[in-house]
Amino acid sequence: GTDPARIVKTLNALSNTYVRQNVELKSQEAEQMLGFLENQLPELKGRLDAAEMALNDYRQQKGTVDLTQETTAALDQVTSLEREISALELKRTELAQKFTANHPAMTSLQQQIGQLRSQRAGFETQFEKLPETQLEYLRLTRDITVANELYVMLLNKMQELRVVKAGTTGNVRVIDEAITPQAPFK
Repeated sequence: GTDPARIVKTLNALSNTYVRQNVELKSQEAEQMLGFLENQLPELKGRLDAAEMALNDYRQQKGTVDLTQETTAALDQVTSLEREISALELKRTELAQKFTANHPAMTSLQQQIGQLRSQRAGFETQFEKLPETQLEYLRLTRDITVANELYVMLLNKMQELRVVKAGTTGNVRVIDEAITPQAPFK
């Protein structure tokens, strides 16, 4: 252009718009993930409530069931595996919004989930040796624990995203504003 003042205004407007759009994009990503998690929340709450009701019904039918220390320790390990699997599946869902299934990050997550599932299957074959009442009680208890932990994890993730959305800053900065030159230059 030939008008230096207009060129300066155009350049400054362009850089400010770019910075603003960068912040808006990051905020929009957090908003999309938050919306997804908010849609998942009622389903998880329903699963948790159903698992609690199933355990209460079972207790009313069968009375109290004692688990051995070994069985309780195995339950804790299976619960931990379930928690890790759920966390990785949540992460996979987040990454699926950005990457295809063939992306290395997605492939790595799939492998990790597969390994954890095979470990869980090993414990489940161990549980099959238990008496029927202990097995059912164990299954119901595991369902409650996993559903509760997943529900709490989802609530925490939603809170994190709300904080991210509220305090979103871009990763773009304007170092120097455009200024009108004192003399022409190339």
